Amino acid sequence: KRLYYIMHPVQNSEQTLYLPTDSTKAIIRRVMTKEEAKRLIHDIPTIENLEVPNEKQREASYKQALHGCRGRDWISILKTLHQRKEERLAAGKKITALDERYMRVAEQELYGELSIVLGIEKENMHDYIQDQIAALKKVLRQCPKTANEMMVRQDKIKSNVGFIFFFATKSAILA
Repeated sequence: KRLYYIMHPVQNSEQTLYLPTDSTKAIIRRVMTKEEAKRLIHDIPTIENLEVPNEKQREASYKQALHGCRGRDWISILKTLHQRKEERLAAGKKITALDERYMRVAEQELYGELSIVLGIEKENMHDYIQDQIAALKKVLRQCPKTANEMMVRQDKIKSNVGFIFFFATKSAILA
């Protein structure tokens, strides 16, 4: 006998995944809380872009950040890809297929978990995040000293959030 987690993706409950409980290949973690999700969104302006040493290591950098299952890393990927997209478009170039693929995956993961936790439709998550950042910027303009103190305190808080969209049940299944 071997123990498995039986998991059903929230976005597709008809799909079933079986993960051995002793697997070292998969990361299982709790879904972030509503407070953690709001803090993560609030921290977006202070999260730095992903460090990509050179073009040959770009995909490896994206993969490493994705596999870390940390919210801040997913946002770093998205910020890096959005900046790169703007630079390429300004230079008259298209976004690369690699960048487009990783942007889509990072957005799906980020928006998927945030939508579950915050109770907002996944399709509306981009606009919700933009609205929250705009509101934060407005506060920063109106009360720069207080807002700056808040940002300094926020920088000291370490976030260990990642992404997983499954609710698991431990079951004994014959292997």
